Amino acid sequence: MNAYALAVQEIGKGTGKKAQKWKADARQQLEKCKEAVPAWIMPMDRVFDAVTFDTEESAKFDVVIVDEASQCGIEGIPLFGFADKMIVIGDDKQISPENVGIKEDSVTRLQKEYLFDYQFANKFHPDFSLFDHAKFRFVGKIALREHFRCMPEIIRFSNDLCYKDTPLIPLRQFDQSRLPPLQSVFVENGFREGNFQRVINRPEAGAVCDKIHEICYDPAYEGKTIGVVVLQGSAQADLIYQLLLERVPAKVLEERKIVCGNPYHFQGDERDVILLSMVAAPNERNGVLSKDTDQRRFNVAASRARDQMILFHSLRLEDCSPNDLRYRLIAFFEEKLEAEISNLTQSDLEYHILRDDRSLQKPPKPFDSWFEADVALELLRKRLHVFSQYKVGFKRIDLVVESGSQRLAIECDGDYWHGAEQYEADMERQRQLERCGWEFFRIRQSEFYAEKISCLEPLWQLLRHRGMM
Repeated sequence: MNAYALAVQEIGKGTGKKAQKWKADARQQLEKCKEAVPAWIMPMDRVFDAVTFDTEESAKFDVVIVDEASQCGIEGIPLFGFADKMIVIGDDKQISPENVGIKEDSVTRLQKEYLFDYQFANKFHPDFSLFDHAKFRFVGKIALREHFRCMPEIIRFSNDLCYKDTPLIPLRQFDQSRLPPLQSVFVENGFREGNFQRVINRPEAGAVCDKIHEICYDPAYEGKTIGVVVLQGSAQADLIYQLLLERVPAKVLEERKIVCGNPYHFQGDERDVILLSMVAAPNERNGVLSKDTDQRRFNVAASRARDQMILFHSLRLEDCSPNDLRYRLIAFFEEKLEAEISNLTQSDLEYHILRDDRSLQKPPKPFDSWFEADVALELLRKRLHVFSQYKVGFKRIDLVVESGSQRLAIECDGDYWHGAEQYEADMERQRQLERCGWEFFRIRQSEFYAEKISCLEPLWQLLRHRGMM
């Protein structure tokens, strides 16, 4: 072990004249002592320096675990041969490897020359991560649903943007003394200058620095770490850090672990407080950010804050296309209140639906059945204003969606409870309420659980037609 540690020390950056000699020595020493160490943890750039391939068994471990696999490119494919069992952890909704400058023709030529008889030859491409390769090689995918980092209000943006089908359940514990999770600052005089990666917004950078200076001396933020994420280019991050060096003592910068960068710098990282700088401004044409790569960047940027996320923007909603992710982010901050039903928030309902044992526990109040709770959650995810067990005279409606002066009644027909007699009674009640001006939409339990998307699509169409969503 000591010989291995010494060899790694001598390798250094791996650029010296004797680096290859020490790498070979490190591999030999590791081979001799690997059985004595239960787990080896190392970054990708060290793996192939440390592990030999001289014999079939020399590279074998019992289990290989790859974390942040969505950031690892095709250079990680040899890891599939390291063990008989492998666990690959990643998220294809977060940032993948970037391969600027690689010629597509060269990649295609190599694929045809060396992988002409391989089923997945076109996947041997710099655009595909190790996580992508694991998805079509392995079965038994497990979606991790519990989320402990962010406040519930913060992670809601990522849930709405990327995880609607398998939403993250925020389990972060907090008390009444917490910081306001979401804040936005509109920079009235913001303007953009520069092009491509060198774009900057000086007024926005100044506003970010003012806020950080305020935070560093505010007792409410005592001990809080700080990060700045810029949403366009990388020069804005350098500008903000230079301004901070002029205003904030170096000791404070170190204590607060202040880092300024783009979303790529923050992949796998987090801070207590994150300040987002949108950079874009109405004085220049900004285009539309709507591609998958843009979505992944925004997802990472908006999920790094533990306690508070503050958005600095020089654009208003009317300055953006509704298809632009910047539009969605500004709109998210402008409607900060979380959807709820009778003081039961969407996060609470997500938690109950994921964690409660339905065979033993009743649905959370005010729902009569788990089926109603499941339907209500789909409505809340659409940011609709919903009431459960809505009382009309002596009768009750399962769910009611309200928007301005409009209301839509939704009945959840549970297969177990709704026999022929109950169904006829329900229809008689519906006819009575329809004469009073109510409009109904009915959902069958069997159809909902068999094919939820197609079952609910007519409901979304009706709500859109009535201007309620």
